[in-house]
Amino acid sequence: MGMTSKPYEGIEDGSLDLIAGKRREGGRRGVPLFRGQLEWLARPGTVVDVTQPLPLILVNEPSVTRSIVLDTLAAAGWLWRIVCTSCSHSGSIAAARGGLGITVRAQNLAGGGLVPPVNGDVLPPLPAIEFITLLARRLSKPAETLLQLIRKSDLRAGRTD
Repeated sequence: MGMTSKPYEGIEDGSLDLIAGKRREGGRRGVPLFRGQLEWLARPGTVVDVTQPLPLILVNEPSVTRSIVLDTLAAAGWLWRIVCTSCSHSGSIAAARGGLGITVRAQNLAGGGLVPPVNGDVLPPLPAIEFITLLARRLSKPAETLLQLIRKSDLRAGRTD
């Protein structure tokens, strides 16, 4: 459907029954499902060159994760440059697997083939995010079923692939 902020309009105008998305920790919109700790990820063996701007791979705006990453780097005084943008997290993961730079994902959704940079401890620590649902005033039967499946899912567990 799109990044989290876009579907909010669908809930408000009644064209959507349910969205699952993310928000900054402590946000007020939506019902929290679980937290996910953000982490820096890259192709195995990647070493961050602290003398150069950090090569970032991020999803397009608007994105909760993107804004958190850029805010974190700005607060820490890090120089960065966006080397790749994608309309999906899958695209960002593929670019990081290809060695284009560093991306950020929640630990429980990191995807296979990516690990923290070898010297990742030099990067500023990232906060957790909250995964949420936002519901229309009245849910359709399919949306109720989907909500129950989401609540019972194992998304809280870390990936093993």
